[in-house]
Amino acid sequence: MERLRELSKNRKYEFNTITSCKCSLEGLFSYEEVEKINNATKYIVKYGICIGIGPIAIVGLPKKVSKIKYFKDIWEYGKKRPTTIYDFEEISKCKAKKMNYKVYVFFSKDNLKGYKIEKVNMQYDSRYIKKQNPHITTLCMDCLLHGLYSYEEAKNLAACKDFSSQSNEITFARLDDGRIIGIIGIWYSEYGITLFKDVWEYGKPEPRIQAISFIPEEEAISQKRISIYIYNLCLPEHFSKENMLWKVDRTFNPNWNFYNLNLKMDSRLIN
Repeated sequence: MERLRELSKNRKYEFNTITSCKCSLEGLFSYEEVEKINNATKYIVKYGICIGIGPIAIVGLPKKVSKIKYFKDIWEYGKKRPTTIYDFEEISKCKAKKMNYKVYVFFSKDNLKGYKIEKVNMQYDSRYIKKQNPHITTLCMDCLLHGLYSYEEAKNLAACKDFSSQSNEITFARLDDGRIIGIIGIWYSEYGITLFKDVWEYGKPEPRIQAISFIPEEEAISQKRISIYIYNLCLPEHFSKENMLWKVDRTFNPNWNFYNLNLKMDSRLIN
C-alpha cells in the first residue's frame, strides 16, 4: 500500500491538449519576464512553439504535468468558440532563453495586478460569472436582435442554437414600456426577477431600469411583434448571424478598455 501511494505521488501527467487557460497577457515577454510571472503562480511553466501563434509560454501549470501535445486558444465571452487546435512543440529552457513569448496563464492565485490582459476565459470572466448568480433581481441584457418576430419565429430562432452554446430556452415577458419581448438564455422560474435593463451600448447613456413581468406561453402565442434579446452571449463556433445583432453591450465593443486604473487590474478578473 505504501508503495502504491509513493507511485501515485510521483506520477507524471501528460496533458494531450491545453484548452482551459485562464487568460493571456497583452504583448510579448522575454524569458526572464515569463519566469517572474510564473514565480508568482507557485506552479511550473512550459515553453513551446505553436504554428499559427508563434512562441508561447504557459505559466501556472500543475507541477505533475510532464508533456503537452496540443494547444487550443481561449474562448472569450461574447465571441465565437475557437475550433483550431495547434500542435505544441515544447522547447528546452536553454533554447527558451533566446525568444520572446506570448504568455498564457493556466492558473494563478492572484488576479495578475499590473499586467494588461488580452483574452480572458469565459469561465473566469466577471461578466459571465454574474450571469450565473441565482440571486439576481435585475436582468441586464447582452444583445438585442434586429426586427420584430412572431411567437413561432421567436421559438424557431431560439431552437436553432445560433445565439447561445449553453441554452436555447426562450422566455417571454412584458416590459413597463409596453413591449413584449423574448429572452434567449434565461429560465425565469429559477429567479426572483422583477427588473429589466436594456442593452447598454458603447458611447450611449445608461438605459433606465424598468419593471418586467413574465407571461405564459398561452399569452405569448398570439403575439406578432416580439423583440428578441440575448441574456448570455456565449456564441457557438458555427455562429454566422452577426448581421442580426442590432445592439450589443458596450463591453463587447473593441474600443472598450477593461483595465481598472484604481485597482491596476483587468475588470474581467474582478469577482
